[in-house]
Amino acid sequence: MRHIFINSYQRVKNMDESKTSQRKTRERTITEKIREDKPYEKNRMSEKILQEAEKIADEARNSLGKYCIEECHAYCCRTGYLVLTEEELKKVLQGKDYKSETKKLKQGKYSLYIGGKDKPCPSLNREFKCECYKDRPQGCREFPLFFKGNEIILSNRCPAVREGKLYPYLARLHALGYKINRPSDDILETIYTSNIEF
Repeated sequence: MRHIFINSYQRVKNMDESKTSQRKTRERTITEKIREDKPYEKNRMSEKILQEAEKIADEARNSLGKYCIEECHAYCCRTGYLVLTEEELKKVLQGKDYKSETKKLKQGKYSLYIGGKDKPCPSLNREFKCECYKDRPQGCREFPLFFKGNEIILSNRCPAVREGKLYPYLARLHALGYKINRPSDDILETIYTSNIEF
């Protein structure tokens, strides 16, 4: 009698496991079908998130204007490198002699060294303002926040980044699903001089 009970129990258990497996397969199939049916919604949502992220990044950059001029005295324009197209290089140089500070890179780009005490960025004036601000290079427009897929790369070259002035904006970007990455200055120097694209 006990043997019959154990066999019956085992059959019921096997049936339950089979039903559970079928249910999970069915749920997985339905989930996959939903994903296939609505790629537009997924892309639309991604586009919305990207637009919101770019808006937050622009707010973060714009919030630094007064700080850059009055406190750090445009430190980013007085140290490091700029990767520029030939057209951007001409606008930035404004006819000034920076031949020894300019290095030709791959893909027709140039690296401009702006770390010398007597040779900051050629477009930086004595009031620490940019003389080509409206037509400034793309790298300057994006500094100190750079997008790379779902990652935000911060420049440690920026004193505001080091002092945590961008925290409220970075928290909002993180809430959107972006990973915040703050590489060392050595890595950024390698990026600037070797023409690795962001």
